[in-house]
Amino acid sequence: MRSRAYMGWCGVGAAGVQALAVVALAAGLGCGGGSASDLVLPEQVDVTLTPVGEPGARTLGLELADASGRDVSVRLTGRDLEDVTGVAFELSYDAEILEYAGASAGSYFGTAPVTGARVVERAPGRLVGVAAGMEQASGRSGSGELVRLNFRLLRLRDTQTTLGFATPQSLVYGPAGPTPQQTFINAQLVTRIRAPS
Repeated sequence: MRSRAYMGWCGVGAAGVQALAVVALAAGLGCGGGSASDLVLPEQVDVTLTPVGEPGARTLGLELADASGRDVSVRLTGRDLEDVTGVAFELSYDAEILEYAGASAGSYFGTAPVTGARVVERAPGRLVGVAAGMEQASGRSGSGELVRLNFRLLRLRDTQTTLGFATPQSLVYGPAGPTPQQTFINAQLVTRIRAPS
């Protein structure tokens, strides 16, 4: 039988949960053996994604596409790329913070059925993906979204993780093969718990 104090803490009702969540997070308290992050509502988490370096011409980097509750979507975007036929990348991240949830093609290479953008290999904390277009003889130049990657936040707390591209595995290809003049830029994903209003 649980004590009245325990029932009072865990039975506060919806109105008191938001106020208690901030106190519990700071104190490391939980109900039923759960962690402090169990008391944080997903809508109280702010997510930012910041490039580690300066995005410029002929760079590929990650941008925050959407963040809603535990769901976070990032887009791999190219800027002022030249004669690109395809991209291969290996991305690492903290598997205790993020869980991979799927991918979809961007619009950079168009919408033809043979155009592909997908993750071809995955393990906790690591993704290998490709994006390619039809124009293999000449490539495509310009800016745009190559692929969108979807993740789920595993922990609702103040934290950060680097989404990093492995080298030399991450490459941009042109008609003649790899084009080393186009650079991948890592990004820092930060989550912050917002106090209830």
